[in-house]
Parts: sequence; C-alpha cells; structure tokens
Amino acid sequence: NRALNLKHTKTGSVPIDGPDIATVLAGLRAGRTWRLRGRPEPAESGEKSTTLPSDPTALSTSMLERDLSRALKNLQRREHQEYLNRGLIVLYVAFGMLDWADVDGTRFASPLLLVPVTLVPMGRQNDPKLKANDDGDAVLNPALALRLNDFGVTLPTVEDPETADVEELLDAVRSAVAKKPGWTVSPDVTLSVFSFMKEAMYRDLLENAEAIAAHPVVTALATQDPTAQGGGFLFEEIPTEQV
Repeated sequence: NRALNLKHTKTGSVPIDGPDIATVLAGLRAGRTWRLRGRPEPAESGEKSTTLPSDPTALSTSMLERDLSRALKNLQRREHQEYLNRGLIVLYVAFGMLDWADVDGTRFASPLLLVPVTLVPMGRQNDPKLKANDDGDAVLNPALALRLNDFGVTLPTVEDPETADVEELLDAVRSAVAKKPGWTVSPDVTLSVFSFMKEAMYRDLLENAEAIAAHPVVTALATQDPTAQGGGFLFEEIPTEQV
C-alpha cells in the first residue's frame, strides 16, 4: 500500500525538492500550473556542468530530465486510465512524510496531507504540467490514520484539509508521535499515485456494522441459526445433511 509505504521508483513517483513545502501547497491552492524541471544530463569529461537558473514557475526535482519525462508520462497515463476505468482520482501530491517503525522494526515512510492533482497535456513533444484537480478533495492520509490506531496514535484532526496550514499540521503530527522512539516527520513533497478505495470500504463497515449485520440477506448468509433468518425468504429450509 503506497499510502503506508511510499518507495520511490523511476516511473512511479517524483520527489519535489523545491520550492519549500508551503510555497508548493499555496501555489496549487491558488490554481497555479507548475512546470517540473529535472537535472540536466551529467557533463561529459572535460565539459563544464550546467547550473540551472532559478525559475519561479517550476518545481525542481533531483531526477534527471529524461527520467522525469518518463515518470510524468507514466503517471499521466495511470491517472487517465484509473479515472476512465473506475472513476477514481488517484494522482496526488503528498505533503509531509512520517517515518515510523512497525512492531518488528520494519521501517515505513507514509505521506501525510494528500492534495489531488492532474497532469495537463502540453503536446506530444512536451512534458505535462501539474495543477490542482478541482474534482477531488485534499485529505489527511486515511490509510495511515487507520494503521496508527493499532499503535495507540491518533493523527490530529484537520477540520478543513483544503485550507490547513501544512507546517502547523506537521508540528501537530510530531507531537502525536513524540513518545514513539525513532518516529520522525519531514517536510517531503512527492508526486505519486495513491488509492483509498479499500480504506473507504473498511471504514464504512466499521461505522455501519450493526446496520449491515441486521440486514436479512447478511443474516441468512452469515448466521448458523436458521431461526434467525426470519420469514421473508421464499424457500423451504434445507436439512443440514442435504446441504
């Protein structure tokens, strides 16, 4: 689950190194369209390396330009396919990262605030640009919130993720995990694909368990007592030895 264990791959994620976390989030909220800029190819022996000038319209990443181009086109393709096939918004920029350890010591890196975005096509010869996706809502990582309940950790309540101050949010998470040795929060910013469909189904089952269990179809399927099935079914009871 990438929402619980985000591992960078060449075509599955883009780490954003600049500008700072608050500036990137403010730009997305303001409707800005960002260009993503990678590192130039390494200089050959004897050539001087190129220093990129500052560009206020671009997000910078440590990825090489050719790798960045492949990653953006792959993410754009996945975003488009998931929306067409299942109607899901899956492309997000993750703001903040919690580095934590499971009970067996396994380390995980989990994003915190997730803001839906889209990659805008700029023609076949150009990389797509990044902007906020107005059809989705920002959310505090729901998969992480559920998982941390097992550790007695409650993530801070965010009344409106669309307007939350990201630096205050990171500080609040730091306070929530302060008693966990080795757990740290960093201001990482990452573009990647995430899906929360299973978490939504799980939360729905938890919150509506009594109503679901009381449904006559669920009762018929899930109980061993035939008398608990009620009289609403149009078939005769089958003796156990014939089942």
